[in-house]
Amino acid sequence: MSTPSSHVASTGDGAEIYYESHGVGQAILSIGGVGAGVSTFSTIAPLISEEFKFITYDRRGTYRSTGARDRSLKMAEQSTDIIAVQRAAGVSSSVIFASCGGASIAFDLVSRFPSSVDALVVHEPLTLSVLPDAAEQIAFFRRLRETNSEEGPVPAMRMFMERHDLEITPAFRALTERSGDSSFRNEVMPMAEFVPDYEAIRASGVPLMMAVGEVSRAGGYGFARTVPLLAEKFSCETAIFPGGHIFHDQPEPFSAALRAAVRKALEGQESKCGAVGYYSGQKSWAEPAGPRTTASRTTTPFISTASASLGR
Repeated sequence: MSTPSSHVASTGDGAEIYYESHGVGQAILSIGGVGAGVSTFSTIAPLISEEFKFITYDRRGTYRSTGARDRSLKMAEQSTDIIAVQRAAGVSSSVIFASCGGASIAFDLVSRFPSSVDALVVHEPLTLSVLPDAAEQIAFFRRLRETNSEEGPVPAMRMFMERHDLEITPAFRALTERSGDSSFRNEVMPMAEFVPDYEAIRASGVPLMMAVGEVSRAGGYGFARTVPLLAEKFSCETAIFPGGHIFHDQPEPFSAALRAAVRKALEGQESKCGAVGYYSGQKSWAEPAGPRTTASRTTTPFISTASASLGR
């Protein structure tokens, strides 16, 4: 297990982005959702770094990164910050792993700087605009922001967690008390309302894989229902991960799933945006016996599009 190294990446406008690097090899840079930072990935970073170089960072204006702390998140700025982190980490491109609202940043990054992304694995994206009940879903997140303004971040977070059958642990509550107000004020709506540039992403040629937790999929939550719809738009594969939206309680199986998804996304042409993906027939995310070739794959369609309806 590697020891993480701590660094600071300087941006063109004077902000300094704190990041940590774990391991060596093919780089994976992680982008978390609302309120996320380095600590969000602390349980999976040591496991991912057994095979890959895993980079985590604090967004500008949050935690140990500098920059304006009281203004709405700007996607173009976030994408440029990631380029700064990549350069500081000594890589010109990386795999991007994005979860929840972090997917909004990742989609913007691919559309602006496709050459900086080796592959993209997106876990339960908060791309609510793709849903048939988008207006209702987005209205819920507006209520979260309003609840934060009127009652504070803990009641707002409780609304989110209860709606999605998630538990607020003492550690999560402490983090919410520390940074939740800023997250609800500045991050929630830019992430929830973001609409990807589908044409640019499809044209990018970046290998893309969608992922959904088996618990979230069974629950039919909004961020889970986005997955098959986006997989259909991008004609890419969908991976079923263990657990639900918050992966900290199952770090080992989640990390194995993510590592397998990254390997698969990097394999070649079948996972690229605009190409048809296929399911390998594997029933779980156990480590594969050897490399899978295009010629040896089965042609059973992978779970995606309308056949993977998630219910409510």
